[in-house]
Amino acid sequence: MEEREVEIRFGNLDWVLSSDKYMWNKNNGDVFISDCHFGKVTHFRKNAIPVPQASAMDDLVRLKSILERHKPKRLFFMGDLFHSHINSEWEFMLQVLANFDTEYILIQGNHDILDSNAYEGVFNLKKEYIYNGEVCLSHEPIKHEKPIICGHIHPGVRVKVSLSSKAKLPCFWMNDSQLIMPAFGSFTGCVEPEQSKTAHKWAVLNDLIFKV
Repeated sequence: MEEREVEIRFGNLDWVLSSDKYMWNKNNGDVFISDCHFGKVTHFRKNAIPVPQASAMDDLVRLKSILERHKPKRLFFMGDLFHSHINSEWEFMLQVLANFDTEYILIQGNHDILDSNAYEGVFNLKKEYIYNGEVCLSHEPIKHEKPIICGHIHPGVRVKVSLSSKAKLPCFWMNDSQLIMPAFGSFTGCVEPEQSKTAHKWAVLNDLIFKV
């Protein structure tokens, strides 16, 4: 069945997965977003790689819409918030975040390479984070005694879109020990994780999320 949202249980906690490639805790409203890669479009354009500038602003508009809808006390960015060195998108992003009374917790990813001074006063930086005593938040999949919520991989799944063709769609990917979030950023690819045949997968397409 195709919906805009799907409710699941993982790590003894209740979650809602959104077709807009983010999720939130059903009990306290905390929001989770992974792999935004803000700044990537501008970075590529500066290096003479033709990328539509509109996609950068579209992602910031989506972020603003999520904050307006949920007004969360906490928003967890699950790593790779910004793609590379500071460019104009950084300031636009800070302007969006400043409009909300929200604590922004950044689980640092491999692309979060800015000097720590750049994050001060806006982001609470963490390498890992034990959430509600039940799950471990990490940018990359790791081995841990607790279930893991992570990103990094940009998980995807192949879905039949016509009688003769398939498309790879971003997805939420879950097994007993890991919940891997899709990349929030529009200008990102996706790959199918290992052991995918035994996992639960919810693909996202336009405004729909559906189990595959």
